[in-house]
Formats: sequence, structure tokens, C-alpha cells
Amino acid sequence: MNPKKDKAIIAASVVLAILAVVVASFVIARPVWLVDAYWTVMIETGVVDPAADFYPWTVAVDWSPDGETVVSSGYHPDVLLWDAQTGKLKKRLKGHRIWVQEVIYSPDGRWIASVDWDGEVILWDAETGEQRQEWRTDRDLFTVAFHPTQPLLAAGSYQGSIAIFSLSDSRQEHAFIGDPNGVLYLTYSPDGRLMAVAGENKAINIVDAESYIHLKSLAGHEAGVTSLSFTRDGARLLSCGDDGTIRLWDVGAGTQIKRWQTKSDWINFCVLLPDDKRFLTAGTNGKITLWSIEQDEPLAVAAQHADWAQCVRISRDGRLFASSSKDGKIFIYDLTDSRLLKCIDVSTAMRDFNSEE
Repeated sequence: MNPKKDKAIIAASVVLAILAVVVASFVIARPVWLVDAYWTVMIETGVVDPAADFYPWTVAVDWSPDGETVVSSGYHPDVLLWDAQTGKLKKRLKGHRIWVQEVIYSPDGRWIASVDWDGEVILWDAETGEQRQEWRTDRDLFTVAFHPTQPLLAAGSYQGSIAIFSLSDSRQEHAFIGDPNGVLYLTYSPDGRLMAVAGENKAINIVDAESYIHLKSLAGHEAGVTSLSFTRDGARLLSCGDDGTIRLWDVGAGTQIKRWQTKSDWINFCVLLPDDKRFLTAGTNGKITLWSIEQDEPLAVAAQHADWAQCVRISRDGRLFASSSKDGKIFIYDLTDSRLLKCIDVSTAMRDFNSEE
């Protein structure tokens, strides 16, 4: 045995593994599992320390119900609260020890929920920024959703499980498999009776939100499904995914109503507007695109991010929308003409905020 030679072989293997995953994740088609594999290799080999290293890549954004605040999360441990009018960073919520994959406001605006890659769920007081509750799991959490009518919170993991937490007594109420290949997104129907689960197995699973019994699967996507959005009556569901398509489904019948094909190799996010006649998408080509349910081609393309557009969400009054991106920018737009109103540079704002503290 030659210890020096063995170490050299191991080091070379690690470098080759990193290079292979980098190429696969960022040059070839880029499904979620490849990106996850890339960061896993980088973390486990010590190249990246999630507790210390900061990346401006902003994964998620959401609006407070009053439209005054935008919350964001990304490849840094903080949850960030922004003034929607000025673009100024108002608060940094500290509590996570690793990158925060998703963050959302509760329907009534009292709470903010965030989940991270280390399996932690934190419930924040939206007004004070203080932690109200914390749950620990042994899963990489990718998505979180508030129940629209009950004090419950659902979190989905890349290992395929969904955990249901009670906001009233801090206990975990239930756990079940949502997608054996990995849950990427979940959402409740507006009446709270159904849960729709998107994941790597290409199908959308519809689950009874009280019994957690699987009711049906909506099949048609040719790759992982990354985002979902119910119409206000819960009768239809919009989906998008790694195959570059957006699809509209009849939930009751379990059938596809319409399909849109894009030129992006991955649509990261889709969301219906309050009128249920239009929707927005965010893609790996950096574009935020406005569509009509009735038309095949886009209505408009908003100011384009320099890199992956990761998320797009609409203010509750339907006047504004915000997007986040791998380029470290948060854009805020006027929905009437898709005009860019505000461009927030996350790393610059955090540096300035630190100097003021």
C-alpha cells in the first residue's frame, strides 16, 4: 500500500466527481437532482460550508398580504424582509444554520414559514421577526405551505416525505410519502380540502388534505414537476417543470386541458393571477413571462434576469409581482405593463445592512 498514492487517487476522484456534476448540472439539461447532487458533492468534500459561505442566489420570494413587504430566501442562512416600495432591507431573520430553500407568508400575514436543506422548519412572527416555533426533521426540505383554513403547516422533502405540523401546539401531526422520488413543491387547494404534490416522478399527486389518502395522479409531464398553482375555485391546477412545459389540468376529471411548450429547458415556477385567466412563469433562461390561458404564445416578457429565474409571486391585490434569481437580484414589477419598478441587489443590500448594524 502507498498512502501518498492512495490520497492522490482519492483527491483526483473527488475533483473528477465535482467536475462531472458541475458539467451535468450547468451545461447539459439541468433537472433538480443534478443541481442537488452538485451542492451535495461540494458540501461533503468541504469545498463549500453552508453555515459560513454566502451566495446571493435567491431561491424564493413572497409578499405580505398588505403588499408592503417582500420576503426572500436563498443560498445563505438568513430570511430577508424587504420594503417593497424602496427596496431597502428591513430585517434579517437569523435562526437557520444552512441555506433556506423556501419562505412564505401565512394567508393572514401573521406568520412567515421557512425551510432549509438541513431539515429545519421555522415559524416566524411576521411583525417582530422573532421565532415562534421550530421543528427539526432528518430530511432536506424543499417546500412549505400553510393550510388555508386550519392552523397547520406542510413541509415536503427531497427524500419524498411530507410532514404536517400544528401551529397551535407545536407538534408534528402526520407524515406520509408525497412523491417517492422527491417532493419539489406542494400546495393546498383554496378550500383546504386537497393537497397537490409535485416532484421528480413526473406525476402530480392529488391527496385528501384531511385523511392524507392519495386520490389520483395527473400524468403528462416528461420530467420533474417544479411548481403548482390552483385556480380560486380549486377546479383547475397549473403546473410546470423540467420538460419546459406548462400544463393546465381539470382536477376532478384528472385530465389535461392545455399544454404550453417553451424554449427554456426548465420552468422553475408558475403562478396564476387572481383573475385565473393569466399566469406568470420563471425559467432557467432568466425570463419572467406573462401568459394567457386562452393563447398559445406569451402576452409579455418582463425584464430578464442575467441567470436562472427561480421564483415569481404576485402581490395579494394583483398590482405587482416579484421575481428572484440565481443572479442575486430581486425584481419588482408593475403587472399592468410588466414594467420593472425596482431592482434589489441582495449581496449589496446585505453588506450595507451589516455596516449599519
